[in-house]
Amino acid sequence: MEQEALFPTEWVEKLIKETRRGLLSLQAMDPIFTSDEWYKQTRVIKEKVSGTQMVCDGAYSLRGNTDYDTGLIGIMEIRDEVQYMFELVLWCEPGDIAHYNWSYLNERLEYCWQLVQGVKEKLPPVSTVHNLGKVEGVIRDIVDTYLDPSTDAPWKLGISWGKDSTSVLQLVLEALERIPREKWTRPINLVTSDTCLELPPMLKIIRKNSSDFGKYSQDHNLPFEVHVVKPSLEERFWTNLIGKGYTPPLGGPVKRWCTPRLKIQPQSRLDKDLLSQYKNIVAVLGTRYDESVSREISMKKWEGKSRYGYTVTPNVLSYTPIAHLNTNQVWDVIKHGFWWGNNYKMLADLYRASSFDETITEGGRMGCAVCFVVKRDKSLTNLISNGYEWLQPLIDYRELVLEVVQNRFYREPIPIDRRTGLPTKSRNHKVKAVGGINQKGREYLLGKLLETQAEIQNGMAAAGFEVEGGYELISAEEIQWIKSWWNHLSGYTEDGFTSDQVVEKVPDLQLALF
Repeated sequence: MEQEALFPTEWVEKLIKETRRGLLSLQAMDPIFTSDEWYKQTRVIKEKVSGTQMVCDGAYSLRGNTDYDTGLIGIMEIRDEVQYMFELVLWCEPGDIAHYNWSYLNERLEYCWQLVQGVKEKLPPVSTVHNLGKVEGVIRDIVDTYLDPSTDAPWKLGISWGKDSTSVLQLVLEALERIPREKWTRPINLVTSDTCLELPPMLKIIRKNSSDFGKYSQDHNLPFEVHVVKPSLEERFWTNLIGKGYTPPLGGPVKRWCTPRLKIQPQSRLDKDLLSQYKNIVAVLGTRYDESVSREISMKKWEGKSRYGYTVTPNVLSYTPIAHLNTNQVWDVIKHGFWWGNNYKMLADLYRASSFDETITEGGRMGCAVCFVVKRDKSLTNLISNGYEWLQPLIDYRELVLEVVQNRFYREPIPIDRRTGLPTKSRNHKVKAVGGINQKGREYLLGKLLETQAEIQNGMAAAGFEVEGGYELISAEEIQWIKSWWNHLSGYTEDGFTSDQVVEKVPDLQLALF
């Protein structure tokens, strides 16, 4: 039964138009909304939309309970992605905005609007007949889905190499073993997202499993193609924070500028490449309902349910095989060892060390090496308390960044409103606003980051902890890009430094803000 619309169609259509206008104004560096005005519109959706909180590798996401809800959630997520820009464009450099994937945002927005209205092309009418609360039922459903004749779309299996996504890969391999080899005709794209900001223990797991699985897949002629997607240099965390002077992504998802740059945009480039070859793709996800469902789920409960769902990305369907498994079941899937290598202990030990208790039934959240989205990184704190004390410099550096952004000495002067050429007013009209991190602050943060990197590398060596391919908190190419950006903005130079061209210089667009 279709859900009754939460909002009049006219209201949603007006929101879509206002969102398009907002995006166009940002592209023109002439914002028509303040960050607060933009958020007030978005908040109306957040308060009413019906979604189910799902968990994957300790990270939480919201999934629409209906196609209508999925469309609204997609609109909300797009608006959250760009909210920070209504503050950013008041002090950033024009070239910083130009490279953003505006066309892709507009494509997603239009697609979400179609979902709200009711898309013309419906999901394949395929019922799930297995008990998805049992591991055996999930394996059988994966077999049926792989052989499903209603769609020839290739799969894209995203894997972080945490417990949930690893269990999905394990179950897919189990399913393939039950399918005759001559029917392995559907390509499976195994996609790892390297944010270039991984914690050393997690990076060790990612690289070891990626290497082992690549060899296993090749040796057994499996229908997998392995991809590693990374943010481009201008999208990476340090090039934005230290190079461009972005303030850290505080305030939850509203100012989470890191997520679209480090994860969403690199993935979208792969999606675009796959969709240039296929009409649709199916994203096989390791997400699970936050409240685990009982093992005694009856098959009747799922009768008539489609195994596919919409995502907020055009032409990308979703398939969530382990959505109804509980955490213990997930660990049961992988605890006897992986098909491609005996790496289970390495993963279990990391979860145990980052967990909030002595068990691994829940496990901690594996975030970035330096995360500002959370108020307190409990998993990192637990790792430090459980044998990874050499990670302490990461917490110290995070605190240093927060001190820097709270110190006006390290901030740009009052940002200039590009519409009027006059100083902007703060949101509460009492305290003067300040801009991004200034050149002095950026140079200070880079120096301290290099010290932090050296401390961690020395601590790893002393602990005998090795990562395949080595570990660096910031790469040499990122440092070169950062200094080249400084040169572009303010003529920065130093002995032996030769600047790269990081953006086309257009003199009449340069503003003396730095």
